[in-house]
Amino acid sequence: METIFHDVPFKAGFKPFSKLKMEGKVHSALLPTADLRLIDLSTVALHKLGVKRIQLIDTTKAHYPATRRWAQALYTQFPDAQGLRWTSRQDDQADAIMLFGNRVSPSDLGWEGLSESLILDEHAHPSVMALSTRIGVTLVD
Repeated sequence: METIFHDVPFKAGFKPFSKLKMEGKVHSALLPTADLRLIDLSTVALHKLGVKRIQLIDTTKAHYPATRRWAQALYTQFPDAQGLRWTSRQDDQADAIMLFGNRVSPSDLGWEGLSESLILDEHAHPSVMALSTRIGVTLVD
């Protein structure tokens, strides 16, 4: 929900999504091998910062320059943090995580299985198909 379907509109009815947007992308399951130090950006933690979800989490691409500045400020303020964690705007039953690449070592992460193409032989990965059905998206060529 926070990657390929990030910009799918919240509307009823026909929602086409081009399979071309999945070319070159893969599905991977990462597993932390150590406790990661993540900055909490949940609604309660945002209260402490004096920021509403709508200002930082519930934003669109147009707000990315501002959210990048927030990430940079948090990165600077918390030098031991390895990334950010927040409740997904797209799926409020899931967390979204962004890791600071220079603060996470390869030994901090493992993976389950192999990375698999999201689209192979014109067929979408099963996880993409299942999610597209749940959110009412029609995959088109």
